[in-house]
Amino acid sequence: MSSGVLRVPSDQRVLSKKKQLIIKKGLNNGHPKSYSTNTSKEETVLEYVEDFRRQFVQVFPQRRPLMLCPKNECGVRKFVCTTIRPSLLPYNEIYNLRDAATFVSDFFEYLTLDNPTILPDLLPSPSTTIKMRAGDCLDLANMLCSILRGNGYDAYIVSGYAPKWITSQDQTQTPCPILEKTALKIAAEKVEQVLEGAVLQPPKVDENANPNLEDGEEARASGPRQKYPLKIQPDVSTSKYIELRKKEEEDEIEKKKREADEKAKLVVDVKEDPLQGDRVHCWILVKAGKREVPENIYIEPSTGLTYSTEDSPYLGIESVWNEQNYWANVQEVPPNEMEFELADSQKWEYVLIEEKQADEGEGMNFDAVNEEDNADKQLTPEEAFDDRDILDCPMSWCSKIVIDRNTFRKRYPGGEKFIHFHRCTVEKYSEYFENGDGIVLRITLFQTDECLTPIEIREFFLHRKDKLVQRYNYPLESRVHEIFDPGRQQGLQELIQVDNKKRYFTFYPQARVDGMVRRDELIGHKIIEEYEERDDNLIYRSVAVDVNRISENERRLNFQVELAGCRIAPIRKMTEKFARASKVSAEKDVRKRTHFIADETIRLDYHYADQCITHASTTLDKKDKPHGSDGVLGDFAGSYDGRPANNRQNKLSEREQVLEKVLLQKLVAKEKDLFSEIKDREKDITNLLKKLREEMEDVKLEKSIYDLAHEQSKDEEKEKSDELDEEKDQNRVDYLSPFLAHYASGKPLTRREAMQAKDDCLATLKERLLERANIIQRHLDDENSKLHQRRTMFKRQTGAGSVENDEDFTKYYEEAAFKIDILKARLQRHEELALKKYLEMDQKLNMDPRLAVLKTPENS
Repeated sequence: MSSGVLRVPSDQRVLSKKKQLIIKKGLNNGHPKSYSTNTSKEETVLEYVEDFRRQFVQVFPQRRPLMLCPKNECGVRKFVCTTIRPSLLPYNEIYNLRDAATFVSDFFEYLTLDNPTILPDLLPSPSTTIKMRAGDCLDLANMLCSILRGNGYDAYIVSGYAPKWITSQDQTQTPCPILEKTALKIAAEKVEQVLEGAVLQPPKVDENANPNLEDGEEARASGPRQKYPLKIQPDVSTSKYIELRKKEEEDEIEKKKREADEKAKLVVDVKEDPLQGDRVHCWILVKAGKREVPENIYIEPSTGLTYSTEDSPYLGIESVWNEQNYWANVQEVPPNEMEFELADSQKWEYVLIEEKQADEGEGMNFDAVNEEDNADKQLTPEEAFDDRDILDCPMSWCSKIVIDRNTFRKRYPGGEKFIHFHRCTVEKYSEYFENGDGIVLRITLFQTDECLTPIEIREFFLHRKDKLVQRYNYPLESRVHEIFDPGRQQGLQELIQVDNKKRYFTFYPQARVDGMVRRDELIGHKIIEEYEERDDNLIYRSVAVDVNRISENERRLNFQVELAGCRIAPIRKMTEKFARASKVSAEKDVRKRTHFIADETIRLDYHYADQCITHASTTLDKKDKPHGSDGVLGDFAGSYDGRPANNRQNKLSEREQVLEKVLLQKLVAKEKDLFSEIKDREKDITNLLKKLREEMEDVKLEKSIYDLAHEQSKDEEKEKSDELDEEKDQNRVDYLSPFLAHYASGKPLTRREAMQAKDDCLATLKERLLERANIIQRHLDDENSKLHQRRTMFKRQTGAGSVENDEDFTKYYEEAAFKIDILKARLQRHEELALKKYLEMDQKLNMDPRLAVLKTPENS
């Protein structure tokens, strides 16, 4: 009777996703012989491994079956160690451990197991996995181990158990690793800045500040002016370093609390998983020692993340292996407490005996040994093990891993990859992505776990013609921060725009002639510019405007400027600051010059002299300036002593009053020049902003010299192939068909008809060749005739013996001789080729099957 269980024939079972993909892409055939057959040594190893498996099952009947001999893409069973193919790829980008892990996770599409509790019985070669561009945990681990072993790392594939969020590649509760690296880098930079005593603060412009006051003038304006104002001392009760350390500790506590909450949430998810502890998985173990690896670490090939062996999410380990041997775990401890001394047979059972283990007399022995039978026979380790009897692991049967540069640069399947982390999404794109604007990475941070409201968007670019490399967008703050590489026309390095209210420009110091390195705008209120390394020692310039108010006096003075991105506004104040000039005394060296446009006054502040707590200053009124006087412009200070203006008018001598008027004339002229320079600067900034908008709307990419060289080589190869195709087309031209048109089609030609067709074809070719030769000969005769006529005419006009003295005739003679030589060479070459073409045509006609009757004897 039937047992009631429906058994499906093996040929009708549902194929796994990996098997379907292999068949779909035709990767199950067309491989080298090593893929479809086993050598005698491989067969011996398979028998040895099968014996190991039977003994292991007898000793550990409760253990899961070991991953020992899966089938390859051709359906042939191979020892799992021989599927690892150590390969060193010619790319520096993946030579390091973490870079290689990230590459594997990006390059392949991750396939979940069809049965999460059983490892697949199919393990293709790394070369086939590359062609598939997809694989499960076993395929990715095999690929990553092959690359790491080729790079010199002591890497092993681990077979064990993992939680659901790892086996399903669910990273929605995992912090983004890119953000963690960035946070660590920023924290290290801040600590370094604090230790150096230079904490850099972001640029700030107080919107409520009075634009007409600066450098403490606003504070002094609120109260009575003091003759000797006291400098406010900083609070030294607490150290900046202590405050920073305290803040870091608080952040660390908050981070641990957040991690605890996340782990608690994961625990809840674990409890809800009915297959917790039974989900099989494969990952990588990298042992310390080689390539300066300080400690043992795990690498998750599906994500590229690394974990310490003492603090990893993995739940259990069944076995580990590399291309040399296979070790089964016999420790009854969790992975966090496991020891990886693989030579210790009390903790790891090895399949193949290695030379070191043979020398020590160690080996796998599951059977009980009868000591009484062997009491009378004691063997030394050297006698018990012979190097010739040791069965080592066969060479890998897989082809060498090869990834061409174009495929390597594409990196992601389909050119793009999306990853969801905790409150974060990461979008990765290949270089020169078809639908992209040069973007290679986009990170979006969200406010809540639902990932609905973005709070920050980070974008990274490559190969853009406008040199944009990074963009940080803060939608809730309406703030955009853009960073540019060197190479722009105006030397722009960074641009920060805040809701059309503020703009901050940073320029490369050596890229501008005017030396401007920074420009801050409180749009419609104030502009601040900073300079470096100028010949006039200018280090600061500010312009205070007010687009909302304009007085009659300002309208009369006509000091109005069209601001960048804003309407025309009157200038209320212009200020310039200068560095100390070593060759000028402090009493004559101007530190700050302020032009009060509405008040029509100019204030000069001089540098502090040595051991002085006050500085000289003076205020000049433009209303008192003489009209129509011409003064010779020199240094601003001239011979003016720059002393304070207390009752100065009553004490000035006649000479000093003249000097003051000359100084005022210089300052008024400088004020006009400054106003003109400010207008030009606003035009430049307006053009810069316009150019940025145009570049944003029409993004253009530029190719590197390597890409251009690669394209040039491809074009050359295409030209060569086109030439070959053209030659083939010429060879396929039917020269005989026009001469067979008047004969009956479908009937074989008689000998006479075939001979007539052949003769007509050769005669036509001969006629064409002769016609071409006659054309060349006519051109040659014409050139000789022209030269002869010109020589005869010249001799009649100037007489014999004077040809060399005429430059015009000499030039004409040289050109004519050059043409004649060319025509003679063409005629000679044509005669040689004509004979060759005639013989080739005769040979083709003799080989033509339609004229086969000519090959038979005439009597037959």
